[in-house]
Amino acid sequence: RGAGGGGVILFHPSATIQNNSFAGCWDGAIDLIGSPGYADTYSLVIGNRLNDNDSWDLGGAMNLDYTVATVRNNIIADGNAYDGGNAGIAAFNSTLNLYNNVFYSNANGDTSRPGSALYVYLNQDTSLTAKGNIFAQNSNARDTVCVEGEGAADLSHNDFWANSNASGHDINGLVPGPGNLTVNPLFVSPPGKDFHLGAGSPCINAGDPNPQFNDRNGSRNDMGAYGGPNGM
Repeated sequence: RGAGGGGVILFHPSATIQNNSFAGCWDGAIDLIGSPGYADTYSLVIGNRLNDNDSWDLGGAMNLDYTVATVRNNIIADGNAYDGGNAGIAAFNSTLNLYNNVFYSNANGDTSRPGSALYVYLNQDTSLTAKGNIFAQNSNARDTVCVEGEGAADLSHNDFWANSNASGHDINGLVPGPGNLTVNPLFVSPPGKDFHLGAGSPCINAGDPNPQFNDRNGSRNDMGAYGGPNGM
Protein backbone atom coordinates (compact mmCIF):
# COMPACT_ATOMS: atom_id res chain seq x y z
CA ARG A 1 0.00 0.00 0.00
CA GLY A 2 1.19 3.53 -0.67
CA ALA A 3 0.05 7.08 -1.33
CA GLY A 4 0.14 7.45 -5.10
CA GLY A 5 1.36 4.53 -7.19
CA GLY A 6 0.69 2.04 -4.43
CA GLY A 7 1.68 -0.78 -6.79
CA VAL A 8 3.88 0.61 -9.59
CA ILE A 9 4.73 4.21 -10.45
CA LEU A 10 6.80 4.91 -13.57
CA PHE A 11 7.95 8.29 -14.87
CA HIS A 12 8.37 8.77 -18.64
CA PRO A 13 7.56 5.10 -19.05
CA SER A 14 8.20 2.77 -21.94
CA ALA A 15 7.29 -0.43 -20.20
CA THR A 16 5.36 -3.69 -20.41
CA ILE A 17 3.35 -4.61 -17.31
CA GLN A 18 2.05 -8.13 -17.85
CA ASN A 19 0.39 -10.98 -15.94
CA ASN A 20 0.48 -9.45 -12.47
CA SER A 21 -2.02 -9.18 -9.64
CA PHE A 22 -2.51 -5.82 -7.89
CA ALA A 23 -4.71 -5.68 -4.79
CA GLY A 24 -5.13 -3.32 -1.87
CA CYS A 25 -3.21 -0.44 -3.45
CA TRP A 26 -4.01 3.18 -2.60
CA ASP A 27 -4.30 5.99 -5.18
CA GLY A 28 -3.28 3.93 -8.15
CA ALA A 29 -2.20 0.32 -8.55
CA ILE A 30 -0.40 1.46 -11.71
CA ASP A 31 0.70 5.06 -12.35
CA LEU A 32 2.24 5.95 -15.72
CA ILE A 33 3.42 9.56 -15.60
CA GLY A 34 4.98 11.54 -18.43
CA SER A 35 5.16 15.27 -19.07
CA PRO A 36 4.32 17.65 -21.94
CA GLY A 37 6.58 16.96 -24.89
CA TYR A 38 7.10 13.30 -24.01
CA ALA A 39 4.32 11.77 -26.09
CA ASP A 40 6.77 9.20 -27.44
CA THR A 41 6.64 7.22 -24.19
CA TYR A 42 4.60 4.06 -24.75
CA SER A 43 3.52 1.33 -22.36
CA LEU A 44 1.62 -1.94 -22.69
CA VAL A 45 -0.50 -3.10 -19.75
CA ILE A 46 -1.79 -6.60 -20.47
CA GLY A 47 -3.21 -9.61 -18.68
CA ASN A 48 -3.29 -8.14 -15.17
CA ARG A 49 -5.81 -8.48 -12.37
CA LEU A 50 -6.47 -5.24 -10.48
CA ASN A 51 -8.84 -6.00 -7.62
CA ASP A 52 -9.90 -4.03 -4.54
CA ASN A 53 -7.72 -0.98 -5.20
CA ASP A 54 -8.84 2.36 -3.76
CA SER A 55 -8.21 6.03 -4.46
CA TRP A 56 -8.73 9.46 -3.01
CA ASP A 57 -8.40 11.86 -5.93
CA LEU A 58 -6.95 9.64 -8.69
CA GLY A 59 -7.81 6.39 -10.45
CA GLY A 60 -7.88 3.47 -8.05
CA ALA A 61 -6.71 0.94 -10.63
CA MET A 62 -4.64 3.07 -12.99
CA ASN A 63 -3.57 6.65 -13.67
CA LEU A 64 -2.10 7.98 -16.90
CA ASP A 65 -0.73 11.47 -17.39
CA TYR A 66 0.97 12.75 -20.58
CA THR A 67 1.76 9.31 -21.95
CA VAL A 68 0.64 6.70 -24.49
CA ALA A 69 -0.61 3.31 -23.36
CA THR A 70 -2.37 0.23 -24.66
CA VAL A 71 -4.37 -1.45 -21.91
CA ARG A 72 -5.78 -4.81 -22.93
CA ASN A 73 -7.15 -8.00 -21.43
CA ASN A 74 -7.13 -6.83 -17.82
CA ILE A 75 -9.70 -7.32 -15.07
CA ILE A 76 -10.43 -4.18 -13.02
CA ALA A 77 -12.85 -5.03 -10.24
CA ASP A 78 -14.18 -3.96 -6.86
CA GLY A 79 -12.31 -0.66 -6.68
CA ASN A 80 -13.50 2.24 -4.57
CA ALA A 81 -12.92 5.97 -4.80
CA TYR A 82 -13.37 8.61 -2.12
CA ASP A 83 -14.00 12.34 -2.35
CA GLY A 84 -13.05 13.37 -5.90
CA GLY A 85 -11.53 10.09 -6.98
CA ASN A 86 -12.23 7.71 -9.83
CA ALA A 87 -12.50 4.01 -9.02
CA GLY A 88 -11.23 2.57 -12.31
CA ILE A 89 -8.88 4.25 -14.80
CA ALA A 90 -8.17 7.98 -14.98
CA ALA A 91 -6.25 9.32 -17.98
CA PHE A 92 -5.20 12.93 -18.51
CA ASN A 93 -3.66 14.33 -21.72
CA SER A 94 -2.81 10.77 -22.77
CA THR A 95 -3.52 8.54 -25.74
CA LEU A 96 -5.27 5.45 -24.42
CA ASN A 97 -6.05 2.29 -26.39
CA LEU A 98 -8.40 0.16 -24.32
CA TYR A 99 -9.15 -3.34 -25.65
CA ASN A 100 -10.93 -6.32 -24.11
CA ASN A 101 -10.95 -5.35 -20.46
CA VAL A 102 -13.53 -6.05 -17.76
CA PHE A 103 -14.60 -3.22 -15.44
CA TYR A 104 -16.74 -4.74 -12.71
CA SER A 105 -18.25 -3.32 -9.52
CA ASN A 106 -16.11 -0.19 -9.22
CA ALA A 107 -17.71 2.56 -7.15
CA ASN A 108 -17.01 6.28 -6.81
CA GLY A 109 -17.59 8.00 -3.50
CA ASP A 110 -19.53 10.96 -4.90
CA THR A 111 -22.41 10.70 -7.38
CA SER A 112 -21.53 14.12 -8.80
CA ARG A 113 -18.11 12.87 -9.95
CA PRO A 114 -17.69 11.45 -13.45
CA GLY A 115 -16.58 8.03 -14.59
CA SER A 116 -16.88 5.24 -12.03
CA ALA A 117 -15.04 2.94 -14.47
CA LEU A 118 -13.25 5.34 -16.83
CA TYR A 119 -12.50 9.05 -16.89
CA VAL A 120 -10.48 10.51 -19.77
CA TYR A 121 -9.43 14.09 -20.44
CA LEU A 122 -8.04 14.53 -23.95
CA ASN A 123 -6.01 17.42 -25.24
CA GLN A 124 -6.00 18.06 -29.00
CA ASP A 125 -3.00 15.76 -29.53
CA THR A 126 -4.38 12.70 -27.73
CA SER A 127 -7.14 10.17 -28.32
CA LEU A 128 -9.16 7.33 -26.84
CA THR A 129 -10.00 4.03 -28.54
CA ALA A 130 -12.11 1.60 -26.52
CA LYS A 131 -13.29 -1.69 -28.03
CA GLY A 132 -14.36 -5.05 -26.69
CA ASN A 133 -14.63 -3.95 -23.06
CA ILE A 134 -17.34 -4.97 -20.60
CA PHE A 135 -18.54 -2.41 -18.04
CA ALA A 136 -20.80 -4.11 -15.50
CA GLN A 137 -22.27 -3.11 -12.14
CA ASN A 138 -20.13 -0.01 -11.66
CA SER A 139 -21.85 2.55 -9.49
CA ASN A 140 -22.15 5.70 -7.40
CA ALA A 141 -20.94 8.19 -10.00
CA ARG A 142 -22.45 10.62 -12.46
CA ASP A 143 -21.72 8.20 -15.31
CA THR A 144 -19.76 5.03 -16.07
CA VAL A 145 -17.51 6.43 -18.81
CA CYS A 146 -16.76 10.13 -19.17
CA VAL A 147 -14.64 11.74 -21.89
CA GLU A 148 -13.80 15.45 -21.78
CA GLY A 149 -11.49 17.73 -23.73
CA GLU A 150 -10.65 18.15 -27.41
CA GLY A 151 -9.15 14.88 -28.68
CA ALA A 152 -10.84 12.20 -30.77
CA ALA A 153 -12.60 9.25 -29.15
CA ASP A 154 -13.90 5.94 -30.51
CA LEU A 155 -16.04 3.93 -28.11
CA SER A 156 -17.49 0.99 -30.03
CA HIS A 157 -18.34 -2.70 -29.59
CA ASN A 158 -18.43 -2.59 -25.79
CA ASP A 159 -21.03 -3.87 -23.34
CA PHE A 160 -22.65 -1.81 -20.57
CA TRP A 161 -24.68 -3.77 -18.06
CA ALA A 162 -26.42 -2.89 -14.79
CA ASN A 163 -24.32 0.16 -14.01
CA SER A 164 -25.87 2.63 -11.58
CA ASN A 165 -25.35 6.31 -12.43
CA ALA A 166 -26.81 9.50 -11.03
CA SER A 167 -27.32 10.85 -14.56
CA GLY A 168 -28.98 7.70 -15.83
CA HIS A 169 -26.40 7.50 -18.62
CA ASP A 170 -23.47 5.15 -19.02
CA ILE A 171 -21.58 7.38 -21.46
CA ASN A 172 -20.98 11.11 -21.23
CA GLY A 173 -18.98 13.48 -23.42
CA LEU A 174 -19.02 11.69 -26.75
CA VAL A 175 -21.30 10.04 -29.28
CA PRO A 176 -20.66 6.29 -29.01
CA GLY A 177 -19.75 4.32 -32.10
CA PRO A 178 -21.46 1.19 -33.44
CA GLY A 179 -21.83 -2.19 -31.80
CA ASN A 180 -22.27 -1.20 -28.15
CA LEU A 181 -24.56 -3.50 -26.17
CA THR A 182 -26.57 -3.28 -22.96
CA VAL A 183 -26.88 -6.98 -22.12
CA ASN A 184 -26.00 -9.31 -19.27
CA PRO A 185 -22.55 -10.73 -20.15
CA LEU A 186 -23.27 -13.89 -18.13
CA PHE A 187 -19.96 -14.03 -16.30
CA VAL A 188 -19.27 -17.45 -14.81
CA SER A 189 -18.86 -16.24 -11.19
CA PRO A 190 -18.17 -12.60 -10.31
CA PRO A 191 -18.08 -13.36 -6.55
CA GLY A 192 -15.36 -15.89 -7.32
CA LYS A 193 -13.56 -13.39 -9.59
CA ASP A 194 -14.24 -15.64 -12.60
CA PHE A 195 -15.05 -13.32 -15.50
CA HIS A 196 -15.07 -15.91 -18.26
CA LEU A 197 -18.16 -15.60 -20.44
CA GLY A 198 -20.65 -18.33 -19.64
CA ALA A 199 -22.39 -20.49 -22.22
CA GLY A 200 -24.84 -18.46 -24.26
CA SER A 201 -23.33 -15.09 -23.37
CA PRO A 202 -24.43 -12.43 -25.86
CA CYS A 203 -20.89 -10.98 -25.63
CA ILE A 204 -19.44 -14.00 -27.43
CA ASN A 205 -18.52 -13.08 -31.03
CA ALA A 206 -19.87 -9.56 -30.40
CA GLY A 207 -16.64 -7.52 -30.42
CA ASP A 208 -15.22 -5.56 -33.32
CA PRO A 209 -15.54 -7.69 -36.48
CA ASN A 210 -12.25 -6.45 -37.93
CA PRO A 211 -10.03 -9.56 -38.21
CA GLN A 212 -7.21 -7.84 -36.34
CA PHE A 213 -9.33 -8.23 -33.18
CA ASN A 214 -10.21 -11.92 -33.73
CA ASP A 215 -9.86 -14.40 -30.90
CA ARG A 216 -6.92 -16.75 -30.80
CA ASN A 217 -8.96 -19.46 -32.52
CA GLY A 218 -9.67 -17.15 -35.45
CA SER A 219 -13.31 -16.49 -34.58
CA ARG A 220 -14.79 -13.04 -34.17
CA ASN A 221 -13.72 -11.09 -31.10
CA ASP A 222 -15.39 -12.01 -27.80
CA MET A 223 -15.88 -9.04 -25.51
CA GLY A 224 -14.14 -9.10 -22.15
CA ALA A 225 -10.73 -10.07 -20.83
CA TYR A 226 -10.62 -13.52 -22.42
CA GLY A 227 -11.35 -12.34 -25.94
CA GLY A 228 -9.19 -11.06 -28.75
CA PRO A 229 -5.74 -12.14 -29.91
CA ASN A 230 -4.27 -11.66 -26.42
CA GLY A 231 -7.02 -13.23 -24.32
CA MET A 232 -6.09 -14.11 -20.75
